[in-house]
Amino acid sequence: MPEIRLFTRKETKECILALGTFDGVHRGHVRLLSETVRLASETGLRSGVFFFSLPPAFYRGSESGLLTTPGQRCDIFRDLGLDFAVIADFPAFRDIGAGEFVSRVLIDRLGCRGTVCGFDYRFGSGRAGTPELLSSAFGGSHVTVGECTYGGATVSSSAIRELVRGGRVREAAELAGRHFCHRSPVLHGRGDGKKLGFPTLNQLPSPHCAVPRPGVYVTRCSAGDGRSFASVTDVGTSPTLDGSGPVRYETHVPGFSGDLYGRTVTVSFIDRIRDEMRFSSAAELSEQIGRDAAYSERYFSTHESTDP
Repeated sequence: MPEIRLFTRKETKECILALGTFDGVHRGHVRLLSETVRLASETGLRSGVFFFSLPPAFYRGSESGLLTTPGQRCDIFRDLGLDFAVIADFPAFRDIGAGEFVSRVLIDRLGCRGTVCGFDYRFGSGRAGTPELLSSAFGGSHVTVGECTYGGATVSSSAIRELVRGGRVREAAELAGRHFCHRSPVLHGRGDGKKLGFPTLNQLPSPHCAVPRPGVYVTRCSAGDGRSFASVTDVGTSPTLDGSGPVRYETHVPGFSGDLYGRTVTVSFIDRIRDEMRFSSAAELSEQIGRDAAYSERYFSTHESTDP
């Protein structure tokens, strides 16, 4: 049975379901999810989302990293007004035919009485299921949402992912309508930043998630207490000091002196400052970190808004 996360509690078990991957929850996804909430409200039903924890593309070897973890997506779904989310394991559904998926999974198991999906949504064994099949099954309680464009470009998770992986995080945010974020517990590092006078929050990329191109970024970080701080984040392996081991995130928050070890911190990538570099000495590296931190602070003071 798939995992079901409840955001609200309503008496009815019948629902309208949004179907898709929703990685990044971009502008097109928001439009689709808003349509789901609207249709559910009009029919007096619950609004929900059905998605796979890892999309089918991962199992075909054609996926290059998620923009959002399932947990991040669920947080956004809740904020958008959805009542619940169904998180499924793709291998358990791989061999179910499209018709059986509609009748046995959506209708019988989940109480689905209507669906909303994108124009290119496919489902069921052999990807045989189409929006037309859903329309036939649910009639007027099905909505197919068309292609979304922004600034003349097609909005898609794959396009946003390529921008992130290329380090173009500002352009990715503009296309997505939200910043690329990393969220994970703060780990004990080697203490290099503290020795240089710039203590850092150390994190490892989440499994299966996309990682921005190595370099230094203007970021904003939050520990979930309602406060957020201007920060600067290095993505890479610290070539001047070590250069070995996995890629990691090292975030310096100017002026912050609290202990966040073990706390889950969200780092939002706002813009790129420079490539990761190897310096001739630790002192030279320290001077550059100081310049990067000052740049990040100026960035927020000179930009009226960093919202995409």
